[in-house]
Amino acid sequence: MQTDSSAHNKLLKNTLIALFPTLPIVLFVAFAGGPDHMAMPAPPPIVQDPWSVITSAGYTNYSNMYSHDGQTAIARLAIARSIYTHNDWRFGIEAGVQTGNTMRLEANQAAFDLLGSYVPIQTTVKPILDLLVTVEKSFVRTPIFLQGKAGMAYRRWQFNNINTVNDLSQVGFEMQLGAGLHINQHTDLSLLYQGIYGGNPNLAVNTAAGTGAVSNIPTQNGALLSLSTTV
Repeated sequence: MQTDSSAHNKLLKNTLIALFPTLPIVLFVAFAGGPDHMAMPAPPPIVQDPWSVITSAGYTNYSNMYSHDGQTAIARLAIARSIYTHNDWRFGIEAGVQTGNTMRLEANQAAFDLLGSYVPIQTTVKPILDLLVTVEKSFVRTPIFLQGKAGMAYRRWQFNNINTVNDLSQVGFEMQLGAGLHINQHTDLSLLYQGIYGGNPNLAVNTAAGTGAVSNIPTQNGALLSLSTTV
């Protein structure tokens, strides 16, 4: 009888030792409510049709230019990619190129005389390159959305009819803000304010050398009508 009891105790001990490693799994399932109720990490959001082409036309005004020379029509072409979506929010990046403008610099006649120029100096802002971070907020049961973009724009300002003033390249802050309309699953139309920020050119003349220098590319403010199509 004692032999049977010892054998039973030994069997029970071996069984407990075998089951012990599975105890954490049993407790986790018990407290989590079973496999159907166990918390699983949410999969990352999937962005459908992440790439899009944006064509824009609009108007901009460069400050500190002669007469109405700073006012001009513009066109812009950009490639955009959506990176992340969360509920009604969409985040992405955008790279674009935009037309520049040929215009005359506003300055006093004394500065022109010192530089050997008897007419306002003709200048050209070359095509502009920009890289922007984009944010878009959609709304339930309406095709309207809000949109914001911010980043950096590279501009080069060239002086055409005088070689005694320096050309200038600068990277400045750019912002676009506005609203749009989802036309269909692949096409959006938006109207945006665009600002590319620089400063007053501050034309300075070196009277001894007969040369001039500008310190900033003018700020430009305008509007863009943009059509975005997914590809």
